Amino acid sequence: IELMTIKALQNYNGDSDAWSKLKTVLEFIRDNIKTITLVDPGNTNNIVSDSLEDFQKTGISDTIKWMLETIQSDENALERYFPANPDYPCETDKRAAYVLGASGKPDQLNNEDFG
Repeated sequence: IELMTIKALQNYNGDSDAWSKLKTVLEFIRDNIKTITLVDPGNTNNIVSDSLEDFQKTGISDTIKWMLETIQSDENALERYFPANPDYPCETDKRAAYVLGASGKPDQLNNEDFG
């Protein structure tokens, strides 16, 4: 999921709200999970995308398609699929934990938030 999310948001120029980003990631997974090759950056011999069978990838794609259609027709569905975690309230003024480099990939931690 992490590698798919990174790829989905690599060239993202959309709105900065959480729903826009989440929708972009879900659409990316729905449209690409069956064909994308994901390589473990720590071990290039590990093709992470090969850990799922084709029928599992199809199931994930179909489930996300159905979920997005449901959310489109019923905005309350978003909260049912992704309920807020009261232990971790949303902090909208928090800086990003990573600084993005020129390539659009995370380059380094944002040291402003760490002692």
